[in-house]
Amino acid sequence: MEYKVIFSLLFILWLVGLDYLIYWGTRPFEVNPLTLKLPSSFMGLSSQLRKRALDFAWKLGLEQASSSPYKSAFMKILSVILLIVSIILIFFTIIISIEFLFKSSDYINKNKNTIIFLLIFFLISFWLLYKYFSLKKLIAQTAEEDEAKINYNESLKRLAIAFIQEQYQSWIDKMDQIAKLQAQTVSEVKNTTSFTLFSYEFSLTPSGMPSTKLGVTYIFSNGFISVVSNIIFDLMQTSYSYVDSDTPTFSLNSPDAWCTEEFHYKDVIECNYKPADNSSNSIKFSNKEFPVDGILTLSLVNGSIKEYPTTKKTVSNFLTLAREKIRSSKIS
Repeated sequence: MEYKVIFSLLFILWLVGLDYLIYWGTRPFEVNPLTLKLPSSFMGLSSQLRKRALDFAWKLGLEQASSSPYKSAFMKILSVILLIVSIILIFFTIIISIEFLFKSSDYINKNKNTIIFLLIFFLISFWLLYKYFSLKKLIAQTAEEDEAKINYNESLKRLAIAFIQEQYQSWIDKMDQIAKLQAQTVSEVKNTTSFTLFSYEFSLTPSGMPSTKLGVTYIFSNGFISVVSNIIFDLMQTSYSYVDSDTPTFSLNSPDAWCTEEFHYKDVIECNYKPADNSSNSIKFSNKEFPVDGILTLSLVNGSIKEYPTTKKTVSNFLTLAREKIRSSKIS
């Protein structure tokens, strides 16, 4: 059999194969759904998933669902390149093959190497087109899996946020009990009126999460003012104690870092509340930074000024009492 006949048959077979490949690659296909199930509550999660859920809740974001941040984009770019190269190669292969078939049998017999060259083009162009369609399906499958992972991560975040919303007030109450007793011991006071000043309104923010930390100041009042400040309740760290336990470990900074001061009402010239500067979301106190609503300012007769981070709501009762006692001490 002449080489021209053999090549003609191979060329026809290649065209039929291309037609089938295009039919196979362009017909509708199903993507296998990825189902990732979670328990109905945060406490039903494993330790690893609890940590992951808390990361999402506190950071208010999600990690990349893909194994690589640029995986999907890379596959899409690669698929476009494969398609363009395969179309160009197929086009030129068809043109060269038709031109070659119009040559005489003697010419083809003398240029058998051209047949090998064209056969290689047949295989490469077919393989490139096949890889394009395979990659197209892989991209669709990856997109489905990424969407499922994103929904899974969102569900994890919702579980953690709901858990924190339910628990954070009890954490604050318990840490308040612990810290107040320690503050009374540190300041050596008993049977006095006490005021708890929070540096930040810990009601829920629009994100659904409380502040990560609360700065706390205790004021004990009788004929004097005893202040224990720079106490920090770490709500975020307390929540992470649930990663390895079903009961919390309350996170407060060490009493060694607390500041204690004491003075008499008669030594106070002024007692005021000053809102924090809205241009800054934090004010630095005693080398610690935490969100602050405003400042309780006490001006003393010796010219010193005492400042304590607080909120207008939590300081209002103390201001009423302090101003009354300051006035009484001045009159007497």
